[in-house]
Amino acid sequence: MTNKTKELVAAGHALAKELHCAESAALVRELATQLDLQRARADTLAADNENAMVVLKKANQTVLRAKAWLDATPDYYVVVTSAGVWQSFCKTRSEAEFIVAKPFNPGYSVLEIYTTPPAPRAMKDHQIRELVNELRDIAVEYHGTQQLRERIASTVRAAMQEEE
Repeated sequence: MTNKTKELVAAGHALAKELHCAESAALVRELATQLDLQRARADTLAADNENAMVVLKKANQTVLRAKAWLDATPDYYVVVTSAGVWQSFCKTRSEAEFIVAKPFNPGYSVLEIYTTPPAPRAMKDHQIRELVNELRDIAVEYHGTQQLRERIASTVRAAMQEEE
């Protein structure tokens, strides 16, 4: 609670003690009490908002990492036999498809290999802003419920699947 609000609450209670009219004293006391309650609620909401922002920042980082995976290209391609045995290790998809296309390689397929996660691709400012606003609204609406995690997850999944 801010010092000014604390001073107003204390002054209201002090004034209520000094007033000679019982109705006026009761009114001033009630006003001071309500001001004190509203300030406490505001402090609680501010703390909840701060916690929601921490969650949203972590969610944004997760979105960036996951979105980078969606846009990744394989580092290598492996030709796999119909029995699941790795047959050939290729640097390009066309090289692997050339091997698979041979008539004496029936049922062969190409397996993509990712060796390192790609660097996250940055979202555009307006996309980040929209996502953070949406996640904040969800955090406020579903705070303290069992649905919070699933709502955030589904929103993040939807943001990851959006076409630019």
